[in-house]
Amino acid sequence: TRPTVAVTPVAPAYISAAQPTSPAAPPPTPAPMPVTKRFQPFWGVLFVLVLMGSTTVGVWTTRNRWLPITGLENGTGSAGTTDSPPNSPLSATEQSRQQALSQRRRELGIDLAYLIRLTDESFYARYPELNHRSLTLGAEDAPWREKWDAIANEWLDVLEQTLSAAARKKLGRFGKGDREAMRQAVLKLNVGAEALNDLTDGRFFQRFPEWEGQDFLEKPIGQVWQAIAADQVDALQAGQTLARLQFPAGGKSDRVSGELEPGAGRVYLAELEAGQELRLELDAPANTLLSIYVPKPTPQVPLLLADSTQHRWRGRLPQSGFYEFVIVSRSDRPVRYHLRVATEE
Repeated sequence: TRPTVAVTPVAPAYISAAQPTSPAAPPPTPAPMPVTKRFQPFWGVLFVLVLMGSTTVGVWTTRNRWLPITGLENGTGSAGTTDSPPNSPLSATEQSRQQALSQRRRELGIDLAYLIRLTDESFYARYPELNHRSLTLGAEDAPWREKWDAIANEWLDVLEQTLSAAARKKLGRFGKGDREAMRQAVLKLNVGAEALNDLTDGRFFQRFPEWEGQDFLEKPIGQVWQAIAADQVDALQAGQTLARLQFPAGGKSDRVSGELEPGAGRVYLAELEAGQELRLELDAPANTLLSIYVPKPTPQVPLLLADSTQHRWRGRLPQSGFYEFVIVSRSDRPVRYHLRVATEE
């Protein structure tokens, strides 16, 4: 079985790692190249949100957050009710706005506590002048509460457009068991965790470029990365992003073509033998990333190419088994590509 390898050129390990190695950029030579990806096996602990209210001063005393939709959803005893709590100090307009926000959240199946954490993260980053202070229920903070609600709605838009319904429902609850299940699921397809991470990174950073180069997996946005990974597993299993190169009887090469949407990727498999000489050429825009993964990664030969804009590779293969060729678009528009893979004894 293939050992677990995590991939992190721009962020810490996503799918847990077994063999840490030192990052190094792959040189443009035919020999197997050192790993450029990330191998630190740690994941963030999911925070537990505790909601508290204050009736004496009219302030939500939960640290650093305004909880508008909480009052609407928790004060009635019914998940399907959007009536505002009695004696609400909020205006009718604000109550109506929050009712609509509450209803939409439920329709999308997104956990309330998770949406609050995600919105807080963006809200206080966008308005640092607040210094993470809690918002009051008073009229002086009405403009800030409106901004908070607007960001929450922005996130609902993004999550609806980016994730499947099944992935949205698990936001805030992805954990170690889910990550291991994803790893095992793709291994059954002869696809490694590195390739899964490549596909996930492509989608994630296309939508959230501001997080590139940052340690984000322990933050609320890290749950979105994991949800995208879950959707990528489904796409691989359905054959939407996975194909096998076919070498005709007696033939030594295969050519494939396709089109990738912004941030999209595709994995090609080829069963090859140790000692064969591989020649690979990818005709694609310069910012298209190419990776070549070996069947059984080792500390000495973890891969041949990783997240590279080098689109040609030639060399002797170190192992027998299924090689993975991963193509990921970093373009902001659809792109065409042509891949040629040839072998010689």
